[in-house]
Amino acid sequence: MGQEPAAAGIGERLAALRGGLKRQSRALAAFEKALGTLIQRNERLHKAPREVLEALEAVRAAIEGQEATEDPGDLMDEIEQEAKASLDEARRRFGTELAAALKEKLDDRHELRPLEESYEYGTVRIVTEESSGHTRLEYARVPVVKKLGSDPEAVATAIAKLFEDLESADFDPGVFLEQCLAAYHHTASSQGRQLGESVDILLFWSSLVLERQSSSFRRTPTQRSFKDYPIYRFVYDLCRLRAARRFEVDGRKLELEMAVHDRAYGKSIWIPAERSGGSFYQGIAFREAR
Repeated sequence: MGQEPAAAGIGERLAALRGGLKRQSRALAAFEKALGTLIQRNERLHKAPREVLEALEAVRAAIEGQEATEDPGDLMDEIEQEAKASLDEARRRFGTELAAALKEKLDDRHELRPLEESYEYGTVRIVTEESSGHTRLEYARVPVVKKLGSDPEAVATAIAKLFEDLESADFDPGVFLEQCLAAYHHTASSQGRQLGESVDILLFWSSLVLERQSSSFRRTPTQRSFKDYPIYRFVYDLCRLRAARRFEVDGRKLELEMAVHDRAYGKSIWIPAERSGGSFYQGIAFREAR
């Protein structure tokens, strides 16, 4: 009778020891699997460096807490340096080939400018996602075309098509200003603002989308008759209005309010400047023209 508590305690300790061994076995199996993946992908180090870097991170995560007979830290660092060097070379090659493809398709319309983690071609930004290798096109910092892959010819073709689509749309500065003024009246009323006061530019854009719909849509709203008007097209039309130097309608002048902080917590839009760069804007108003 007096030995039972001690026996129970030993049983608990043995169970804990067994549990620890199981955890170590699972961790070792995960480490071996991650290492096997790295070995396989390392054979394509110069063709798919992103895959090697992903596998390398998995090995480093699995190796934590492992008592390896040999510290693989130096080996992992060597593989990482080689993979990053291959990735940098791939970026340079992509930029060179993309610049050549753009020159062929769009002549010398713009110069391809490398940024820290992307490229800029006029008002279009080309962003390659490190994790997937996919390329996306942005206009006004808004994704327009996604998952293009990394073929420079295909990316250049998509950029040329984007410019064609933007420029082919009809634009009448006078009509656009009338639509904007009507949308401003609606937005100011919904926000309880007086005429002349600034309203939220994203709410204004939502009102403008409805203002641009056809009479048939107004009579019977359907998804089929709805005409999309994404933000990037709205920004492009603002740029066309600026190029036309037309800002006044019915004795009022369109004015934009710059954002206090970048994106203003998701309540602003980015508008490119006439030559380079751009700014975030969070408000819009029609004030009496002087």
